[in-house]
Amino acid sequence: MRDSGQAPCGQVTRLIGQRLGDIEQRMAELRQTRTALRELARRAAVTDPDTCSEGEICTILTRP
Repeated sequence: MRDSGQAPCGQVTRLIGQRLGDIEQRMAELRQTRTALRELARRAAVTDPDTCSEGEICTILTRP
């Protein structure tokens, strides 16, 4: 850009905005993941492994 006589400020500004948008989206995804993992941790804390049968899929993961 500089070689063509244009200052790169506009392009840099757009790239910064794009990266910020990417980060905001990723942070939202991570918040959703944290919420889901907290729920699984809560279920795990109240699950008694002695009540699970060997053939059963883990109830921590399957119970709503």
